[in-house]
Amino acid sequence: MELQEFITETITQIVNGVTNAQKKLKDTGCVINPYASDMEHRIMTSENNKVRAVQKIKMNIVLSLSEKNGGKKGIGVAKIINAGFSNENSNESSEVTSVQFEIPIAFPTMIEVNE
Repeated sequence: MELQEFITETITQIVNGVTNAQKKLKDTGCVINPYASDMEHRIMTSENNKVRAVQKIKMNIVLSLSEKNGGKKGIGVAKIINAGFSNENSNESSEVTSVQFEIPIAFPTMIEVNE
């Protein structure tokens, strides 16, 4: 999987998970991501002029840079499947590295889910 696909799918699933939890728990009194009041990091939304908390999704992703015989190069999210030995011959070399970063995000609020 390419890095941009992984990031897109990860953020999408996190936001969908937050929204689904909000809907599932709305009658329990649980408040997931309420509107911000005196938070240090906040954002004013243009659609309803409400102050929303800005949180960070922290990612630490292991990347694999591979090169096949023939010069085709690629970068993607590394797949750690099995730490064993193999007799299989491969015409591919790869390097593994990691990247760490944070993505600021304002999750949907409970009021948005109830509307």
